[in-house]
Amino acid sequence: MKIIFEGTPELIRQEAAALLGFKDEPVLVEVPGAEPAHPDYVAEKIPAKDAPIKLAPGSTVVIQNNTPATPPIPTATPVVPTAPAKTYTLDDLITAAAPLLDAGKFDEMTALTRKYGADSFMAIKESDFGSVAADLRALGAKL
Repeated sequence: MKIIFEGTPELIRQEAAALLGFKDEPVLVEVPGAEPAHPDYVAEKIPAKDAPIKLAPGSTVVIQNNTPATPPIPTATPVVPTAPAKTYTLDDLITAAAPLLDAGKFDEMTALTRKYGADSFMAIKESDFGSVAADLRALGAKL
């Protein structure tokens, strides 16, 4: 919480005293080795916890609450948009497989096509293209 007083030093002292609920006369406290206190700035007794606040006529007090607001708790699970699954063509798969074949991964490629019940990429079912793409990525293909 931030409290801002505006006005002359005397008016500010009065506003602060009224806000804090000071009822007794100010008490001047002397500190050894310090310069004498200015008469406008004196220590006062701490008011009772529930003391009423009385402001001087014509005074202004601005109270700002600087504590962050608690974010509202969502009542429903938000819907997170998802991108549609990428579809692959036979050309995409063959283009991705070519560097693997060039790197000598013939056995891995043969095992991959057989995994999907085919003897070559040309015989892989279109419904399996997404899974084949994932397997190619696992082998190091760029898709």
